[in-house]
Amino acid sequence: MPDTLKILQDYGVSPTPQRIAVAEAVLHAKAHPSADDIWGIVRRQWPTLSRTTVYNTLKSLRDRDHVLE
Repeated sequence: MPDTLKILQDYGVSPTPQRIAVAEAVLHAKAHPSADDIWGIVRRQWPTLSRTTVYNTLKSLRDRDHVLE
């Protein structure tokens, strides 16, 4: 699996701990999780995580063809 930190940096996304957690959750998922699924998973570790962070991180990955919508 590619290095999540490097992926975010390569895409010009500031790799905050929350964004790294979101990216790792989606990149390591065995199924095709929804944004709400990812938000629910990552909130266990980061209770203050906003849905906006999830959507923006997923958009950055999608815009660069790293994940499918």
